[in-house]
Amino acid sequence: MISLTDAKNSLRCVKGQALVEFALVALLLVTLLLAITEFARAWHCGNIMTNGARAGARFASEQPKQPNAQTFTSNVTNYTFGQITAQIGAVPGGDVFVNLSATGRSGQAKTFDNISSGDTISVIVTYDFRALSGEIIPVLDGTVPIVRRAAMMYQGPQQ
Repeated sequence: MISLTDAKNSLRCVKGQALVEFALVALLLVTLLLAITEFARAWHCGNIMTNGARAGARFASEQPKQPNAQTFTSNVTNYTFGQITAQIGAVPGGDVFVNLSATGRSGQAKTFDNISSGDTISVIVTYDFRALSGEIIPVLDGTVPIVRRAAMMYQGPQQ
């Protein structure tokens, strides 16, 4: 026969075991939830960088020729940054880099002061994504580069 003291001790052990199991499972669930959240943030930032690169390429394809390639590059870069920050307000936890290139119909590299209709303009946006929960979970710490590219044919200014 089981005494009342043995039954109380047994019940206490079961409650303690359940508490330990809950703590272990809760830790795994919180880690999984944070990882899913960070993946969603990275995906969202990637979509914003894609839209920014596409808008920058479209803007560049309609720009008039500039006598100075630096002016052309500066205008397109500023427009691309504007499109990205308009979507997210500010770039959280990382830096955005915009790179422009132009190629002729035969594939040779061109500068923006001698670009002609039919040449291809590429806008490459690179964002160093940093997980916000990396401070809490060391596995998620660090940066991951998100690179998006858009290319369009140069048309010149529309009449």
